[in-house]
Amino acid sequence: MLKGCQKKIIVMKNTGSPMFDEAYFILSENALRAHASERDMISEANRIIREGGDSTPRKPQLLRIAALLFSVALFLLAVGFLIRAF
Repeated sequence: MLKGCQKKIIVMKNTGSPMFDEAYFILSENALRAHASERDMISEANRIIREGGDSTPRKPQLLRIAALLFSVALFLLAVGFLIRAF
C-alpha cells in the first residue's frame, strides 16, 4: 500500500491514430510547481512526439558513424600502400 504518492497524468484518448488508442503523459514536479498552462503542456507533448522522445543524438548512431569513418580511412591507407608498392 502506498501513501503520500501522487502523480498527475494527462491521458489523451481518441488519438485519431489507427495504432494507438490512448497516450499517457506524466507531469514532472517542475511543471506542477510552475503551474504550466494547458497550451504549454500540449506543445511540449507535441514536441516530444515529433522528436521521438529524445532530443540528444544517440550514442550507437555516433559510434556507427565513427566506425564507418575509421573503416574508410583504413581503406584509403591500404590503397595508398598498394599504389606505392607497385
